[in-house]
Amino acid sequence: MRYVVTVDGLVGAGKTALSKQLAKRLGFVHFSSGIVYRACGLLVMREKKDPEDEEEVLNLIRSASLKLALKDSGTESTILLNGEDVFSFLYSPEVSDYTSKIAKHPLVRKELFPLQREAFLDRSLVAEGRDMGTVVFPDALVKFFIVADDEVRVKRRLAQLKESMPFLSSTQEALQKELWDRDKRDEERSVSPTKQAKDAVVIDNSSEPLEVVVDKMYKIVQKKLKEKA
Repeated sequence: MRYVVTVDGLVGAGKTALSKQLAKRLGFVHFSSGIVYRACGLLVMREKKDPEDEEEVLNLIRSASLKLALKDSGTESTILLNGEDVFSFLYSPEVSDYTSKIAKHPLVRKELFPLQREAFLDRSLVAEGRDMGTVVFPDALVKFFIVADDEVRVKRRLAQLKESMPFLSSTQEALQKELWDRDKRDEERSVSPTKQAKDAVVIDNSSEPLEVVVDKMYKIVQKKLKEKA
């Protein structure tokens, strides 16, 4: 039987690190919905289109080929854009900005919904994103919503960016503004805003070690799996 565990939250809350480790513990595939939107943001940026023009963005996405795939590990997901594995290009500040702008468009979200909902149908998932538990997988086995202090979120995001792009010159102040802007867009968009599912388990990821938080989440999922057995 296929099971889905969702992990939602705002930028820098630690969703990705927690989701990856939880998926590894469970033997599930880790799927981040962000790679779908980021691939589209990258596409719009490369084609020099206006991310605020919903019709133009939608037509561009429809003309492209988007395909989810597994990395060599067999548990981590990636995405092919017109046959090219673009994962390594997805996390620059520029792509993040384009992504946040296109993700607010209702028709774009509707267009990309099936690709997310049908991701890796033959495998159980830890699905990470902003609306995994509220929209894409409302019937998930367990739903988590990750929170963290703003200062912690900024430091994590900066460390993540510098790890993937060592020559990045972004400052903590600039990143703080970027996060606030993205939070505002994500929380206020008319379709699929970032919010906690009513039946979600809230996890505070501000201070405890990663392995401690993952262990808490793992035990919650295991309890649910035993109830289903």
